Amino acid sequence: MTWRSAIDEMPECDPDHPFYPVGYDQWLEKVMDEPWARALEAMVKWTGSWVGTEERFFEELRMRVGKEVASSPDFPSSAERLKVYQDIAVDGFIARRLEFWYWYNADLSEEDLEGFDAPGWGPEAPILLFRDDAARRPDYWQAMCRLLARRDTLALAILMFTGKDGHFKKTRRWTGTTAELLKKLQKHDPGGLNGVPIPFANCFRPREEHRYEVYTLFESNDLIYPSSREDYITFHRQMKRCSRVLKEWRIKVSKEKHPYAYTSRESGKVEQRSMTYWTIESPRWEKPNLFGNPNISARELSIMVALWVTSTD
Repeated sequence: MTWRSAIDEMPECDPDHPFYPVGYDQWLEKVMDEPWARALEAMVKWTGSWVGTEERFFEELRMRVGKEVASSPDFPSSAERLKVYQDIAVDGFIARRLEFWYWYNADLSEEDLEGFDAPGWGPEAPILLFRDDAARRPDYWQAMCRLLARRDTLALAILMFTGKDGHFKKTRRWTGTTAELLKKLQKHDPGGLNGVPIPFANCFRPREEHRYEVYTLFESNDLIYPSSREDYITFHRQMKRCSRVLKEWRIKVSKEKHPYAYTSRESGKVEQRSMTYWTIESPRWEKPNLFGNPNISARELSIMVALWVTSTD
């Protein structure tokens, strides 16, 4: 028996139910439980997003739904047809926070495209599938406020490095030694004079301290100023912790050992050592101009910060 989809069985509008016809919810649930819809969710369950060619995309989709469904005339076997399915069952896609975009009929302006953070998506790889906001540009200020609420000075320094250093405007990846990384983090010390913007800092400290400079927000940031072997060990340990914290904001922190040869002063022999190299990868930040904007008052800014910090999405 050939598998059939319920996509074309949407209940007709009823004068008494102009917005949601009787049986609409049941029909929508049935459609979103079909193999092709479940397969779409599965494709981005762990990665958040999928970018690639149309051929690769439908190869994987067919593999996930099985031969019976893939051979059915109701199977959405092209990008244009899958886009039609999404448009018909749009409420289901919204509820599952699932989005499918085809570059050639994305119907997006240049301004709209600026809101995406989907490396590789374009004419060579026209398929984009993602869940939640995995392919949208994350908000830099929201990330900062979340980390301010946690008083996580090391994670803040890394965030500010990715958001303020000119290197990340050219490429979203930086690699360097521990010493080089520490210099970068010290330059972007969130407790320094060039650190967290004062309007944000004031949202996280008592009103009587608002007159102080921003660096009074934190008691200490010794992690990025190590002076002993134990300090460096602690720094490495805390960087490992930060790598987990920053995943929420699509900042990737990794390290690897690079061997190098050197001549020992004592023995005069060539010996091997290794040096740690860190790699920081950054998303394409959404960074609106909030400060000096006459349309945003201090009160509105504080409300915005409160919503960011309490948001669970």
